[in-house]
Amino acid sequence: MKYSEAESKLLKLVNQEVTVSHIVKIISSIDSYKKKTSTTLSKQQNPYTDTVLGRMIDPETGEKLVKNVKDMKIDFSYQRYLKIRALIKRLEDNNGNFSAPRASCINVRVRIPSGDEFIWDGIRRAVLCGLKGIWELPTISFVHTSKDVDVQKMEEAKDFSSFNGKGQESMRKEEVWKADYLAQDEDAVNLGKIMRSCKLDILSVLGNDGYGLGGFAIFQAYAVGTKAFASSHYLVSASRIIQESFTTDNSIKGYLITGIAKYLQTVDTWIQACKEDSEGDLYDCEVVSELDITEEALIEYTTEWFNRTHKPTQAKLISPSESNHQVESASFNFFNKVVRPNLSDREVMNKLRKQFIDEFGLDADNFIIA
Repeated sequence: MKYSEAESKLLKLVNQEVTVSHIVKIISSIDSYKKKTSTTLSKQQNPYTDTVLGRMIDPETGEKLVKNVKDMKIDFSYQRYLKIRALIKRLEDNNGNFSAPRASCINVRVRIPSGDEFIWDGIRRAVLCGLKGIWELPTISFVHTSKDVDVQKMEEAKDFSSFNGKGQESMRKEEVWKADYLAQDEDAVNLGKIMRSCKLDILSVLGNDGYGLGGFAIFQAYAVGTKAFASSHYLVSASRIIQESFTTDNSIKGYLITGIAKYLQTVDTWIQACKEDSEGDLYDCEVVSELDITEEALIEYTTEWFNRTHKPTQAKLISPSESNHQVESASFNFFNKVVRPNLSDREVMNKLRKQFIDEFGLDADNFIIA
C-alpha cells in the first residue's frame, strides 16, 4: 500500500468506531515501512514483562492493570485525526523504541451493555504499542453509568475535551525549552549556549545571573528557528549594546535584541555586497560605507539616545511598529533614532533611510524622521 493510500484510509475513519489493531494494520501495510531495514517498526520485547507494574491487579476484580489494547476501540466522532508521519517520528526520536515511561497509562471507558472498551486518551500510544508488536499497556478503566449510547459518547467526548482541551493548561515556549534543555535536546542546548553568550537567562535555567528575556518566542525563532541569523554573534553584539546602554534595566525585550541584530546583519550584508560589487549595482555603496561603525560607537550612540529621551525605555526605542514586521520595525527604528542622528550628511541620511525602508518592506508613512 502506498503512503497516500494509507493516509486516505485514516481520513475516512471520521465518525467511525474501529479497533487499535485495524489502524496498526493500515500503517503496517505501507510499502515503504515494510521495506525498512531500520529498527523503527521492528518488533520490541514487552517492556512490562517481569515488572511490578506488569504484575499489578485490581484487588476487587482480579483484572491486570496492564491490558491488551488490540481489540480496544477508538471513536473518531470526537477523536483527532491520526498523522502517520508524526506517529513514526515519535519512534524515530527514541531510536526506534516504544518508551514505557513516556507512555504511562491510557484512559478507557467501558460501554454498557456491550462491554466494549473505548480509549478516550492515549490512542497514539496504543497504536505505537501495536506497531512495535507489544500490544499491552497500563490501562485505567471506568465503566459508564448510563446505558444510553449517545450519553456514553457524550461523556467520552467531555473526558477528551477536558483532558486535551479546556482542562489543559498550555505550556509557554520557554517552559517547553526548559524541559528540552534539561533533556539535552540539541536545538535547546544550542539556544542555551547562545543565551549564555548573550548574558541572558530565562526561568533561571542557566543560573548565570543573566538579564531576563521578555519575548522568548521571537528570540528563539531568530536564534535557532526558521528565521535564524547567519551567525549568533549578531545577537551577542545586540545584547551588549542594550545592556551597556540601558544600565538600569535587568531584562531585555525580544523585539529590541532581534531588531538590533537584524540591523547589524543587514549592514554587514550590504558592506560585503559592496566589496564584491565595485560597480554598486545592488546598493548605493557610497552611503553604505557610512554604516561601517564599530560596536563601541553604537553603544555610545544608543547611550546618547537614552540620555536625550524623556523617560527612555526599550519599548520607546522599538516603536512605532508595523503588524507582521515587528522585528524589521525595531531594526529600522534603531537606525532612525540611534544611528541616523550621528550621520553628518543629510543626503546620506535620507538615502539610507529609504534603503532600509525598502529592504525591510516597510511603509515610510508609518515612521517619522526622528
